[in-house]
Amino acid sequence: MAIGVKVRRFSKIAPLLLAGALAAAVPGHAAAEPVRGPDVASWQHPGGSPIDWFAVRNAGHDFS
Repeated sequence: MAIGVKVRRFSKIAPLLLAGALAAAVPGHAAAEPVRGPDVASWQHPGGSPIDWFAVRNAGHDFS
């Protein structure tokens, strides 16, 4: 009886373990083109100057 319980429990957990292993093993896809836009990291702005978002938009960037 104890073996049957273990088999049933494993049969419920096995698909989850398999899905997790497959998801971890599949390589990620590379971006089709490089990401373009401003670097919004705070250390990239000399003197702490803010980003001019209107200039960014006028430069053709719609995602940052």
